[in-house]
Amino acid sequence: MDDRLYFRQLLSGRDIAKGDQMARQMVNFAYLVGDRETGEAVVVDPAYNVDDILAVLEADGMRLVGGIGYRFTSADFYKLNGVIGSVSFQFGR
Repeated sequence: MDDRLYFRQLLSGRDIAKGDQMARQMVNFAYLVGDRETGEAVVVDPAYNVDDILAVLEADGMRLVGGIGYRFTSADFYKLNGVIGSVSFQFGR
């Protein structure tokens, strides 16, 4: 059986937003979950440098189709939406 699950845990200040001191201090994780066969992935709780998150997906041959967020800033939401077009997001409390 092929492993279709795509999963990445990204630590701010280490994997994304590498030059951002605040990102390093906050110790926030973003998660990428997807299907390797379709190449589609969602981002869970993205923070900091959205371009870095999209670069990780691209390097892995994946594309972003949605997101699940708890702490979206308006800048993160609009940047994600602007970069990839129409995206579905689910927001938590």
